[in-house]
Amino acid sequence: DIRKRRVSAARLLPMSGPVVVKSNPNHRGLPEIGRSGRIGSLGRRAARAITRRLAGLATDYAVFPSLAAVPAILRYHPGFVVEPFIPERHGGGFVLRQSYFLGDRAISWFEPGSGPFIHSSRDEDDFEIPTPPEVHAARRAFGLDYGKSDYVEFEGRPVILDIAKTIGERGST
Repeated sequence: DIRKRRVSAARLLPMSGPVVVKSNPNHRGLPEIGRSGRIGSLGRRAARAITRRLAGLATDYAVFPSLAAVPAILRYHPGFVVEPFIPERHGGGFVLRQSYFLGDRAISWFEPGSGPFIHSSRDEDDFEIPTPPEVHAARRAFGLDYGKSDYVEFEGRPVILDIAKTIGERGST
């Protein structure tokens, strides 16, 4: 079970500022909708409308100024997760850190970008970084021998945002 509600360490942080709404399943829940036509108890039409609305934004995620500003259907529905919006800043832009792992081996990347949501970098500016022990611990806790973890540095420590059982092609979107 690698749904965001289970793996995102950001959910445990205080929600006193901006928040982000994501689908609980990976990739906006589109694989689940394709198979079943539903996200949780929502009907097919409502699920598609919500995911289309989220997908129609500049990113897969919707950012709100506060938890109170999140529509109730997104705030309380099990198909979505609300967490503090904690993008990592670097210089004039943003950063996503990714760790790819196979068995006990891992390689991690620092990927700068111009916006707060970086899915995969095509820039020459990304570079390899050491994999933090917390990332190794999260991988072991979820029993994954192969996959990828997205995280940011927040208040001096890594915060896992997402875990994937497949890694796709690095550098593709």
